[in-house]
Amino acid sequence: MERFGVFDASGFTTGTIGPQGQRLFLLQVTDELETMTMKIEKQQVLAMAEHLAVLLSDLPEVSLADEIVAPELDASTAEPSWAVGSLGAGYDSDDDRVIILVEELVVDEASDEPSTIRFRIDRAQTVAFVERAFELIEGGRPLCAWCDRPLNHGADGFCICWN
Repeated sequence: MERFGVFDASGFTTGTIGPQGQRLFLLQVTDELETMTMKIEKQQVLAMAEHLAVLLSDLPEVSLADEIVAPELDASTAEPSWAVGSLGAGYDSDDDRVIILVEELVVDEASDEPSTIRFRIDRAQTVAFVERAFELIEGGRPLCAWCDRPLNHGADGFCICWN
């Protein structure tokens, strides 16, 4: 889905595959032609949600009539095309749209140019993404009461600091 210029996204969401402690975080963008899925790190999802929440705090609130729920991941296109390297977001006040930039993670400098997509979403889609992202982050493993790191997955849910 690499595009030149900015396109309007009809869907923008994040989700996971796998059990707690072993979840694969994904980012999905949909337009009228296709759905693009990218692997993303949990901390990148959190950073994007926090950044978008701050950006939204400076804008007029979304009316109840405009509120939407972020879509679930489309399982038929859940295979990631590439891993996210960098993310960016800004606001276009002329069109009242949030512009998102997603760039592929480059591990080999000698390889081709990284894939990049730029798309626009409205404020209601942005609110829905932020809510969904925070919900996913909070749904992770519980934190250790002593060191605040996630407990190891499994039935016993232990922490290495307990040794």
